[in-house]
Amino acid sequence: MARHIYDNSLGGKAKADYIDSLWNDENSFWQVLFNYKKLYFMKQLAIEIIKLEAPEIYDNVAPSAPNITPETISIEKLSLYGINEIDKIEYKRIRDAVFAKHTDADGFITCPKSGFKSKIRGYFQIDHIKPMFEGGLTMIDNLQVLSRKAHAEKTSLENRKR
Repeated sequence: MARHIYDNSLGGKAKADYIDSLWNDENSFWQVLFNYKKLYFMKQLAIEIIKLEAPEIYDNVAPSAPNITPETISIEKLSLYGINEIDKIEYKRIRDAVFAKHTDADGFITCPKSGFKSKIRGYFQIDHIKPMFEGGLTMIDNLQVLSRKAHAEKTSLENRKR
């Protein structure tokens, strides 16, 4: 397109009509590619025309790799879900340690809020004693096992406080 405009010295109304015909062509994908924003399409076309008109501007410009610096965050500031997403082994270690903290010698897991006991982990959820929104960290000392019902009640109370 830019080559056609450049080679045919299109300008003014001829150039505008040509660009409109490209943009409105039902068989093209330009509108989708540029998110239905004609201005973006026109800006990119202008850049391509400049490359043809003044190639010396772009001859010495080598594309550079983007400089991406990953954000570092301590694992304790992540939720258990976040930890599981980046390190499944660490998630399992934390989860197992929290369950071990609440399991007695006979293998019963006990909810400290309701007193509910069971040997089945599925009846329990891991909870932050001090919620993350109050600055609580994902550390074994700040985690507890609650029955599903007790966890729902605690979460409901915390949400009302916010």
